[in-house]
Amino acid sequence: MNPLEIAILRSVVGGFIMAGASFFGQLGTGQSLRTAGISAGIAFFTYLIVRGGAEGLIDATKSTPLQGPGAWQIAPGRRSLGMGLIGRIVLAVVVGVVVYLVCLLVGPLVMGLHASFAVTVGGWLVTYAAVLGLLAALWYFFAGGGIAWPRRQP
Repeated sequence: MNPLEIAILRSVVGGFIMAGASFFGQLGTGQSLRTAGISAGIAFFTYLIVRGGAEGLIDATKSTPLQGPGAWQIAPGRRSLGMGLIGRIVLAVVVGVVVYLVCLLVGPLVMGLHASFAVTVGGWLVTYAAVLGLLAALWYFFAGGGIAWPRRQP
């Protein structure tokens, strides 16, 4: 496995562990299934956001350290910080909107199965579509997504 696959696998496994611990912890204290599900979702996405942000920060600081005179300049091959952030924000908003719309589309379809579990899951998707979209956008932004904007060669 290459390092990217290992990083993704570690993040997803860690997210599932945190979500499971939160979910069963809430159920163990007598909370409702809805509260436990919300807690598990928050734990999962929070873990992904924090891990993605930490790995992105580590990668950014290791990539090309700038030292000495002119250290404020952008090293060759690196994109500017401003354009990198704009690219990440644009794609994060797109990802958030797509997740929101998919939840609004899939929720009623799942509820149409008329099984009690499917109705619960479909209702949860419709009810928390905005929260899931926001969490997906935050995760994508802090996980390091972005657009490589074209630049002029000096």
